[in-house]
Amino acid sequence: MRTTQEIGDDLFDGMRELSVAVVGRPIPAPELYVILGNLEAAGGYNLAELLGRLAIGLERSLDEYNVYEDDGADPSHRVRLTKALLRRAASHAQQITLCLEAAHCEIAGQGHHGRAVVAGGS
Repeated sequence: MRTTQEIGDDLFDGMRELSVAVVGRPIPAPELYVILGNLEAAGGYNLAELLGRLAIGLERSLDEYNVYEDDGADPSHRVRLTKALLRRAASHAQQITLCLEAAHCEIAGQGHHGRAVVAGGS
């Protein structure tokens, strides 16, 4: 079974690979439609859910592990702050989802008939 860190690394690698793949190239609407649908689901709905679950897991770690802070501070204080930040990030992820969903709908009906013929080109 893969670790959560390995899965997180794959997520990062996939996002980076997609970002590099679209640099400087035309993205026709049907291709963008699929990408936006995946981002809407993964980057929006699932991200908000994941952030909530990470917050819960971090809180549970206080009971399961002998947690300490390098500077001697109370670990539960930083966990509370982190949970609040993760809830805020989840809220932002939901807003991103709404934007992705709207963009996904806007481009839904667009297609193409292959590459355009450029005058004077070969």
